[in-house]
Amino acid sequence: MRKRIGLGYLRVLIRYATVGGRVQLLLLPGMDGTGRLFAPLLACLPPSLTAIAVSYPLDKPLGYDGLLTLVAEAARGLDDFVVVGESF
Repeated sequence: MRKRIGLGYLRVLIRYATVGGRVQLLLLPGMDGTGRLFAPLLACLPPSLTAIAVSYPLDKPLGYDGLLTLVAEAARGLDDFVVVGESF
């Protein structure tokens, strides 16, 4: 089920992870494609919260199909997870 969530929900997930719950985040970068803006978030996440920050290749433009393939590969092996998008 796809569901759009706000920052408040992300705070709830982080709190849940700090009391022993397992949460997995898939972090998608904004228009720059690097995901560098996630660094402060990654630095303060509890150990029970797994986060994977995806970076898009900077040397070639990708359409939606190429981006989907890249993101699907990053999500391979994850169970239920939450997608957090930087900006789109």
